[in-house]
Amino acid sequence: MTEFKNTEHELKLFRLRLFFQFGFLRRLFWCGSLMFSTGRRYTLALLLACKGVGWAISLAGFRGGPTFPAMFLGVAAGLMASHLPGFPLTPAISVGMAAAIVAMLRLPLSAVVLTTVLTSKGGLGASPLIIVGVVVAYVTTLVLTRPRAAAEPVPATPQPTTVTGVSD
Repeated sequence: MTEFKNTEHELKLFRLRLFFQFGFLRRLFWCGSLMFSTGRRYTLALLLACKGVGWAISLAGFRGGPTFPAMFLGVAAGLMASHLPGFPLTPAISVGMAAAIVAMLRLPLSAVVLTTVLTSKGGLGASPLIIVGVVVAYVTTLVLTRPRAAAEPVPATPQPTTVTGVSD
């Protein structure tokens, strides 16, 4: 009988701990109409940095694809950008997600369609912002990843070398 009470007590403590942990996570990441406090912004910035480093290591040689981590990083960046004046939560998340998808996959139409479908419950009023965010992110990605021009052009055919001072 004592073991049963002990187990029941531990189960109640576990549920209470689980409730408080989920409550903390919900308060941390759910901002609704409230502005982010400084701690939440730093937490999101730290999350963004650590996930980005982990994703870069993963892409270097381990398994995993680029789409869903890009969406996650875009949503986190959108949450950080949602505290800017005049930039509500849903459009900020939509633009961040679309920009991250197009920067990674370089498929602008797919990024617009995927983001619009995923955030359609928030209203289609964010669609023009999604398109603008995709265009800006796509052009920026193309400009930053274009090959650099070489300092000296390399000749297409090798030049014949002449040796002077040698007699036949």
